[in-house]
Amino acid sequence: LTAYGARSSGIIIDTDFAAGPLLAMADADHVTQVAANFLINSQHALAGIAGDRLIKVRTFRSDRDHPCFSVEDNGPGVPEAIRGRIFESYFTTKPVGVGTGIGLSISKSIIERHNGNVWFEEVLPRGARFVVQLPAIVAGLATAGDNQPRSSGLRHALIIDDEPDVAGSLSDILELMGIKSRIVPVWESGAATLSGHMPPDIVFSDLRMPGVSGISIYRELLAEKPDLARRFVLVTGDLIGAKAEIEALPAHQRPQILEKPFSTLDVRSVLSAIAEQAALKG
Repeated sequence: LTAYGARSSGIIIDTDFAAGPLLAMADADHVTQVAANFLINSQHALAGIAGDRLIKVRTFRSDRDHPCFSVEDNGPGVPEAIRGRIFESYFTTKPVGVGTGIGLSISKSIIERHNGNVWFEEVLPRGARFVVQLPAIVAGLATAGDNQPRSSGLRHALIIDDEPDVAGSLSDILELMGIKSRIVPVWESGAATLSGHMPPDIVFSDLRMPGVSGISIYRELLAEKPDLARRFVLVTGDLIGAKAEIEALPAHQRPQILEKPFSTLDVRSVLSAIAEQAALKG
């Protein structure tokens, strides 16, 4: 048992693997995102607490020997009336500007993709605990890569959208999936957008930007960086119109579509489709 921090704040890390290693086949980046999100939530919950502030991170075995970890804090907890909604997309009790409410939804999505479970527990006399349980594998029997969810391999995104709320929400979702974003609210040209910046691994563009269509943006960016052809996503609330415009393009140059309003699962599905296309091409 190791404790860090001063009297007013601290983190406790508690491990329980005395019986030997117990393994879970999982994407390390994605599971780290889940743990980080829980820690950020605890930090926000403790911001207004006077006296001792405590975050406890624990790894342990379930009754059925599944590997688990939990993050808990001694903050105000979660009111009983809203506990059934905390894993919904965009549901948040944080003040405006502090969070978008997509972190827990993304965490739930990640863990369920690993065939695991995540849930909330009340801590008495006060506080909140989030628990993750992953399916166990027997040490020595697993081969690297067996049943392991793949990372998308995408690390840098370009978001072209004049709506701050849409662009901000998409950026938050991507960040919790390990992808850093640069938002461009006004379109100038492909050369101007790419010049002086790290080349994007993926581009999300609104279909209807002021004075220019997403299809035109797509063509301009392809002229500068042809390999973006399979890593370009049109974001639109006009799905019928978008399909008509995309189907007018050659089959090998048709970008992905992300329909508004989008969920965390919608974004993850687009990333998976692009990663699969890249793997087939490679």
